[in-house]
Amino acid sequence: MSRFAAPLALLAVVGLSRLWALDADPAGFVHAHVVTDEGWWAHNARNFLLAGHWILDEHNPPLWLAPLHTLLVWASHAALGPSLWATRLPSALASLVVCGLGGVILASELSRRWALLGVGLLAPSSFLFGYGRVAMVESLQLALLMVAFLGAVRGVGRPRWAALSAAALVASALAKPSGVGVGLACFALLVIRARDQRDPRSVIAFAGAGFAAAGLWAALFVIPNLDAVQTALFHRAGSTDVAPLAETLLFLGQTGSPPDSQLLPLLAPWWWALTAAVVLRGLSGHSPLRGVLADGAWLWWFAAVAVTGLELYQPDRRMLLGVPPLVILLLLHMADARRARPPATPGWQVLCLPVLLLGSGLAVASLGAVEPALSSLAADWHVGEEPGLSRSALAGLTWAGALGLAALVLGGARALLPGRSFRLHPAWILAPVLLVETGTVLHALATSTYTLRAANERLALLTGAEPPSCRIVQGKIASTLALGSEAFAFHVRDWEGGIQMNLDGFETLGPRFVVVGRRSDGRVWAPPIAAPLDRLEKLDALPLWPDRRGRPRLHAELYRVPHDLGPCRNLPSGPTRRPAFSGVPAPAP
Repeated sequence: MSRFAAPLALLAVVGLSRLWALDADPAGFVHAHVVTDEGWWAHNARNFLLAGHWILDEHNPPLWLAPLHTLLVWASHAALGPSLWATRLPSALASLVVCGLGGVILASELSRRWALLGVGLLAPSSFLFGYGRVAMVESLQLALLMVAFLGAVRGVGRPRWAALSAAALVASALAKPSGVGVGLACFALLVIRARDQRDPRSVIAFAGAGFAAAGLWAALFVIPNLDAVQTALFHRAGSTDVAPLAETLLFLGQTGSPPDSQLLPLLAPWWWALTAAVVLRGLSGHSPLRGVLADGAWLWWFAAVAVTGLELYQPDRRMLLGVPPLVILLLLHMADARRARPPATPGWQVLCLPVLLLGSGLAVASLGAVEPALSSLAADWHVGEEPGLSRSALAGLTWAGALGLAALVLGGARALLPGRSFRLHPAWILAPVLLVETGTVLHALATSTYTLRAANERLALLTGAEPPSCRIVQGKIASTLALGSEAFAFHVRDWEGGIQMNLDGFETLGPRFVVVGRRSDGRVWAPPIAAPLDRLEKLDALPLWPDRRGRPRLHAELYRVPHDLGPCRNLPSGPTRRPAFSGVPAPAP
């Protein structure tokens, strides 16, 4: 029992950090799109629970892009009822699994103590913490990718593990398909090791299991709903012309919002630590770190950055995929340095520390200088809706610059001190990272606010006073604010175009309530409706998600549509065997 006491206690602490006050407002360092996207990813599952069958609106891609996430959210709602807490529970549990699997993966090559340290580093990672407490799909995707990576690392010469890796990759694609880079890294690792060992069984098992799992899913889900899947994906993806795609590849552009200033600070502690570990190890006379786990982690990191950098839409949460390999590589370098110490004069460690901190500090400082320079340089390139470099491409460039600058500074120090070996205890590198990340998490928990929960309760009170046929809310953030109610929520960007999509009864619905969001930067999230806002009845104005100064990041204004403008209509009834979709509008009842 004592063998499992420490891991269980550590996982209990991690679980508490993920589940405590789960219905609080998101941490202040996550992207503002969380307020819109939480409901966006959850409302199909919730609407199925309320209506008894699939009712899809213009935001139907969550069902087709993330069916596994939709299924888990539906199960959570079915067990606990529709609420903000139940919506976030699958992501919180997935984030807990990510931390636990990090320790299992490290235990395959390092000691149990280093594996526990890995869990202890992943748990307070502000990136994993922030997005593990909101209802986004990336946590579930990352948990399944961790299973796939574990299978690939242990699958060298073991076909069953390789098959598990492939099956987990297919499952991760059903949570979100953007993890293709990690899948390529897993496959490349198996191919490289199979070539070295002249044993192709793992590669064959990986390919066979992958094709079998993908084929089974296609037969059960994609082919029966092929028209719906194609229409939804192309509608979401937009134009497939060669010119915009080529421009995106050449200039690393993106169609979403400009580079998020929070991305680089969130990853900076890990870049600093890994940069210091890699450079210090090289200057100490060690050969490059090799091994199945190290090779796989490097492949994962570079593949994730490369593939994510070419995506057309770049919110900062894409780089969640980069956190586990950074932690794995950091601990591998630290553990290897402890196992194979080169001879060193203890007195030189005192000089080594400030040189190391100076080099790494300059590298991290360069992150803040490179981002605005590159962003302004790319400002003239208009790719899609807005200009700017993709966040992932920018992240890769800045980390490469940090590594090069730290190597230059420490290399110069070594040249000035010939014959001396550089050695540093791992605590000097790991302790600052752990303190910074833990402090960030504790501060976020201590300063939690609950404005989104209050908005859910307010909207539930307003809609609950209406008959069931009138509990219909429209707006870009309507789905998030309605998570704690029994109201059907939907959003369209173009009213006329949305009606033409005819998503299983969608054209028969008339909104009774309208939610208008106004961001602190002046942007307005107002849905297109049949009447101007001045003809609607304003019910309430809710300040949402305050920043450190107490200023709301978003204002939500609630309106009621008069019966003469939007008569209530009954929701379509009768369960369907599968999501129904037609490109031709059905006649209204």
